[in-house]
Amino acid sequence: MAGFFKLSPQGQRLVVMITSVPILVSTTWILYRRVIHGEDPRKRTPQQAGRIDAGKTPDA
Repeated sequence: MAGFFKLSPQGQRLVVMITSVPILVSTTWILYRRVIHGEDPRKRTPQQAGRIDAGKTPDA
């Protein structure tokens, strides 16, 4: 948003709220499920790990 258009201070606050509230709600919900319900964090499958760690040498 840097320099593309000028917003009033009220418009800037609205943009911040529109972008931050969904992130806040989703992270709160994930942490709630993990802490209160004891749900384990998602595990990466070997396929996902290979795609993310492409180019790294596997540990023996």
